[in-house]
This record gives sequence, C-alpha cells and structure tokens, in this order.
Amino acid sequence: MTHAPKKGEPSHDSPGRPTALATKRAEEHLKSESDFISAVLDTVGALVVVLDRKGRIVLFNQACGQATGYTFDEVEGRPFWELFLIPAEVEPVKGVFAELAAGNFPNKYVNYWLTKAGERRLISWSNTAILGDDGEVEFVIGTGIDITEHTQLERQLHQAQKMEAVGRLAGGVAHDFGSVLTAINGYAERARRHLDEDSAGRTDLDGVAKACERGTALIRQLLVIGRPREVERTKLDLNAVVDETSAMLRRVVGDDVELALGLRARDATVLADRSQVEQVLLNLAVNARDAMPQGGVLSIETANVDLSEKAAQSHGGVSPGRYTMLGIGDTGEGMDRETLQHVFEPFFTTKEEGTGLGLSTVYGIVKGFGGYVTAESEPRHGTSVKVYLPTAS
Repeated sequence: MTHAPKKGEPSHDSPGRPTALATKRAEEHLKSESDFISAVLDTVGALVVVLDRKGRIVLFNQACGQATGYTFDEVEGRPFWELFLIPAEVEPVKGVFAELAAGNFPNKYVNYWLTKAGERRLISWSNTAILGDDGEVEFVIGTGIDITEHTQLERQLHQAQKMEAVGRLAGGVAHDFGSVLTAINGYAERARRHLDEDSAGRTDLDGVAKACERGTALIRQLLVIGRPREVERTKLDLNAVVDETSAMLRRVVGDDVELALGLRARDATVLADRSQVEQVLLNLAVNARDAMPQGGVLSIETANVDLSEKAAQSHGGVSPGRYTMLGIGDTGEGMDRETLQHVFEPFFTTKEEGTGLGLSTVYGIVKGFGGYVTAESEPRHGTSVKVYLPTAS
C-alpha cells in the first residue's frame, strides 16, 4: 500500500526508486535553472561561450551570436575550432584549451574569431573551468571582449603620431638641405661666369646646377609631407580632372597597362588645388605601373561616401560628412601586411631605385585638403589606394 508523500518528501514507486513525477519535476527544475542562466548571460555585453571537456560548444550567448552571425542552434555540439579560428591559430588555441581541460588556467588569451561572413574580429578572453563531481574539469568557460575597433584606433593613432613626427623631421631636413643647395647653386653659378662656354669645367658646373634642380624638387616633396603649404583652392569636378588627365596617364603607364575608368560619383565637386590633385593621380599611377612590370589593369574610380561620426574617429583628425572617393587600383604584385603598414612613410620604398616619397607626398597633400587616404593590398592580388576628399557642394 502506497501513501502520498508528505510535503518536501520524494515520491517513490518502490523503495529507493523515484517516481516519474519526481523525475519530471527534477528535469523541469534543471531546465528552469538553465533557462535562467541563459537569460542572464544574454543580457551581458561580453561574449560567453561554454565548452565541454572535448571542446564542443554547450552554451553560446547572444553577444556571441551578434559578433559572429551564428545562432546557438548552428553551433551547439560542434568543436569550437571548426568554426571560429583562422588556420594559423587552430593549434595554439587547442593548446590553451588542453591546458584548461587539464586544470591549468592560463587566464588571459587573445585571438581572432572568424564570423560567419568571413570577417576577422579580435577577441580578448578571460578563461576558467568548472570541475565535476570527480574533480576533473567538466566545462571550460570563456568570457571575451571584442577589441577589434579599439585595437584599430590604437594602431591608427600610433601611425598618425608617427607620421606627424616623421613629417616634422622631413620638413626640418628639407629646410636645412634647401639652404645647403642654395649655397652650392650660388657658388656654382659664380664659378660658371668665369669660364668659357666650351670649357669642360663649365659643363661640369651645368651638371651641378641640374643636380641642384633635382634636389630642389625633392625638397618640395619633403615640404608637402612635413609642412603642407597653403595653396589656393578652387572648386574642382574630380570626375572632369580624372577624365582630362587620363590621356597623360595612358602615356605614363605604357601600352602594356590597360586604363579603366569608373567615374560613378554623382557629385564630385571638391575644394582643392588642381595641380596637386594631378600630382596625386600621377604618383599613384606611377606606383601602380611599377607594380605591374608584365602589364595589367590600372583602374581609376570615383564615388560618393558618407563618413559617420564613428568612422571619422577611426581616421583621426577628419570630420564626418560627405566625401568624394578617388580610388586607384592595380592588378600587380601586391604587398604583405607588414609592408602595407609603412607605405605612407617618407623614404620607405620597395623599389631598387626610388626616393620613397611618392605615397608620402600623396598623404601630405590629402591631409592638407582635410581628407584621408587608405591602402589595401595582398600579395599577388594587387593594391588599391583610396583618397577621400571632402565634397564641397
């Protein structure tokens, strides 16, 4: 004969065996606790992922979903490293997980996460583990903060500070070097006057004068980088400037390079100096040509771009608003990430012969107009440089 259990007393079908009702209540209680924990974790801004001792995902909060584009249903039960890691980081992250699963807690770790769309996000993790009844690690918990934008801002600020310091140095060198060249040219001219037209010495002094002219041209470039001069700016139709300069650019790049224009900016009016805009075009076209020794395609495009407040902050010193983009791309050799970080620095060059002032001059001109410039490149996939100038109208 059975009796109804008293309040708080477990129910049994027979001695020692819980009834189905008690089991159901226990399952409901566990599910309620699980739902409560999931709901709490979904309110947290940090990424929280829980892995079992084999590295399979058992919990994946809403912040993880927002950061990666995956839903929990898509990732549940799948090994963490199959989804989110770039190939170079799979083994190192497995090593960290193995340490955690063994009960050793390397608490901090930073690595990239790959989103569903293939974008890389840099995540800073704090890790811990939960032990089971047997004293072994049952779950590994990672709490992450997305530091992608923060890291980019730090890098861009560092680059801007470095460019400013190098620019000041370049301006100072240009000023002093200019004084030296002026003296050399003056002495050469005085000596030249005392020599006959057909004398060998006069021919040598003519060579000195030509070398001084080349040096003066370099100084002008250095001054653009270090101390952007005030120029008379007028309203220019960037589409028209590109179109009118294209004939000259075709001669510069040669017959092996195809020039493709895509002038899609509806309002391409910028406030700038025409000669300096042409210099930007020429410098970028020459760089592109040199990157395609076997020929290829040089593409020049324009477009209108709206720069948000957040995006403006990432480019340091520019204002949000409407910009006209001038893009110059090539199908050449491309550059690796390390090289790309230095392309706008004065005197940096990958060429056997060259001053390394082409892109740094572009940088100085564009900054002087209140704009900004970016570069993207991959080895064997060409290079794209984009210049953004504030739209004037």
